[in-house]
Amino acid sequence: MMKSAPCRTWVTVMVGLPVIAILSTCATTQEVKKTQGPVFEREPAPQTPAKLQPKPPQKSPYLLHKVTWPNETLYLIAKWYTGRTENWRTIADANPKLDPSRIRLGMEIKIPAELLETILPMPRDFVQGGGSKPNKR
Repeated sequence: MMKSAPCRTWVTVMVGLPVIAILSTCATTQEVKKTQGPVFEREPAPQTPAKLQPKPPQKSPYLLHKVTWPNETLYLIAKWYTGRTENWRTIADANPKLDPSRIRLGMEIKIPAELLETILPMPRDFVQGGGSKPNKR
């Protein structure tokens, strides 16, 4: 029976030491957490004031046409940009200060974006041809 006592002691030591090591590690970790100072979150970067932030470009509800050629009319402008001559009235409504019978060189005329079929500038040949599309060669 004497031989069994050292075996039991040896087993107790072998099992007991890892348990003691694990328990002491847990206790040490908890103590460190308790003694650590408060954890602060990093402050967010200062925001640029709203007045200084660039605004995204706004999509214009109009295309601005500058009268460039002699004999331009709202009829021709409507036909070129919208594909429909009858849209001249809608264009006139979008330009309340415009007299449709007095269109002069250099005037700027707003064309509602929802009517547009093209944004290409109206060519001279279109005006001189009375509204017929120029031939592509």
